[in-house]
Amino acid sequence: MAIKQNKNLPVLKKDTELEFPHALLISASAGSGKTYTLTQRYVQLLLSGNIPFNKIENILAVTFTNNAAKEMKTRILGWLKELALDKDCEKMDETLKLISLNRDAIHEKAKNLVELIIDNYSDFHIQTIDSFLTRIMTCSVAELSLPLNPEITMTYDALIDSALYAMFSKIGREELPREEVDKFLKILPKSGSYPWNPEARVKDNFNSFLNAEGKTSGKIVHDKTNYDIVLKEKFKEILQFCEGLRKKLANDDLIKESSNAAIQEKNLIGFLANYSFKYGILNGQKKKYFHKDWEKDIDFLSSFVIELAEINAAIYYHPYISIYEKFKEELENIKNGKSEVIHINDIAKNLSTYINKNSVPEIYLKLGERISHFLVDEFQDTNSLQWDNMRPLVEESLAKKGSLFAVGDIKQAIYMFRDADYKIMRDFLDVAEEKKEETSYLSLDSVKDGLELKNLPVNYRSDGEILNYVDDLFKVKLKNNEELIADDITELTTYEQAVKSGRENKGYVKTEVLEAIDANEAEVEKEKLLEIIKQASRRYPLNEIAILVAKNKRIEPVVEWLTEAGVPVASLSSLDIRNRKVIAELLALLKFLETPSDDLAFSAFVCGDIFLKLVGKDLKQEDIR
Repeated sequence: MAIKQNKNLPVLKKDTELEFPHALLISASAGSGKTYTLTQRYVQLLLSGNIPFNKIENILAVTFTNNAAKEMKTRILGWLKELALDKDCEKMDETLKLISLNRDAIHEKAKNLVELIIDNYSDFHIQTIDSFLTRIMTCSVAELSLPLNPEITMTYDALIDSALYAMFSKIGREELPREEVDKFLKILPKSGSYPWNPEARVKDNFNSFLNAEGKTSGKIVHDKTNYDIVLKEKFKEILQFCEGLRKKLANDDLIKESSNAAIQEKNLIGFLANYSFKYGILNGQKKKYFHKDWEKDIDFLSSFVIELAEINAAIYYHPYISIYEKFKEELENIKNGKSEVIHINDIAKNLSTYINKNSVPEIYLKLGERISHFLVDEFQDTNSLQWDNMRPLVEESLAKKGSLFAVGDIKQAIYMFRDADYKIMRDFLDVAEEKKEETSYLSLDSVKDGLELKNLPVNYRSDGEILNYVDDLFKVKLKNNEELIADDITELTTYEQAVKSGRENKGYVKTEVLEAIDANEAEVEKEKLLEIIKQASRRYPLNEIAILVAKNKRIEPVVEWLTEAGVPVASLSSLDIRNRKVIAELLALLKFLETPSDDLAFSAFVCGDIFLKLVGKDLKQEDIR
């Protein structure tokens, strides 16, 4: 079903104009009021007398972080309190545009709602998606074969340590031959933390694998096919095919050149991958064209290239996947031994199976309430497994006069390292832009008018000079450099955003590239930074000046520069007690007590100041080492 795009109409319709089921997607840039609009919709749902199933327990707003959930609760309650305390407040004028009630009726209803929310705060459902899914899990522990009071963990660290210890203790035995481990270590990536320590690298990589599997409904599969035999058979097939081609094209100069090139490459697969058979190109040099009649043979030979590359990769990574499978077996054994501990990713995967096997009414029966209205903040940061779990519930609500309200901005999809899937929102937008007929991620059959798409054109956060700078960077400089950005899937070069009236000429931006030809780069940066701080402090108090750096490791030297110059400074890292040496030593001790096999944690503690003071002042770290 097509999505209607109304850019010039008010963002939210009055409740008398709404038809249910109703679905609305807000796509807008940062600072344009997406969360504010979501708050408006929530208040509209609560206050309206025309919207069905609008009790607080029937409304769910999901956010990406706990802090965002707290902020949204504060905004909604704050809005209702203003209405309850002052009939002539600014929020009342905004609310009158959304609700078909008079001023006195809204005032009285807001007072009742504030009391109702305070008395029934557990029904005030504004939470992260993971929190909502955990709610469903705790109501379905019997069906999911879970303990009554499970301990939910966000990290695999302790479980991984125990699983690795159990697996490594079997090296040299029949179940884990040393030769297999040696092959695995040869292809283990050398980058990452502690490159000198294989155990730390194994942990880093396996942790990444587990998180990747946890955010999808699938898993990394160990294919036990004997690819050595497959590869030999494939080479025989290629040789037979090539022999036929050789006889067919024996007198062609281009074939002779190709044969010579293959010999020079000394690598058949490398040659097949690098050589353009259609145009006779090798290493960027154009030879001449093949005859058109040969295209079928060329396409057939090209298919061999793909198959050989896949087989070669399977052979190369076989030891890696084999060890990973053994590690997961140990991990499952440990999970079974600690049945009260459940990882958040396991919850999502178990629920995915459970929700898709059971009817939605049965799930709501266990929750004790029905969710009719879904509001989703930061929609671009939802991952595919989370949406798979939410989708049946959303479709059920739309089928029964409910609603979906989602806000997001693909340009702000910065959580892909946590497997956020911007393609879900992109799919909705593609339908709106008529690039496809219907979305693959949601059934809209029950929604008469389809999914409505609206934009928020005004930026309320930034001044005009800043917006002009950003426009020039992305819409001109970036857009004209195809090597920097190909397909604009993020809309960085096509977005529309206007400055708030009265702020057109405000703000200041300057980009400066520092050159350090005969000087130390850090010294040049330090000198320039202190100069900027000095100039800025003449017009602004220091607590209104912020310094951003690209990486956390760059914070410490910047703090040192400012401290030396007598500039008071506070960084988030310096305020984090986890970065203090004594805390690190205590954490190392706790880690060792949890996993006695962790030699690194043991060493970190016994070489620290706490242990030295306990055993005596005369003992030195060198003596312990």
